[in-house]
Amino acid sequence: MAKYLAAKKHWKMVLVLLCICGALLLIRWAAMIWA
Repeated sequence: MAKYLAAKKHWKMVLVLLCICGALLLIRWAAMIWA
């Protein structure tokens, strides 16, 4: 059970990191278009 909870927490962390990376890419892409 503990291992399952740890995997769940790790999955959430990976998801957050992916969202941050995606947001940074979108901001950079938008800056290139508007600049």
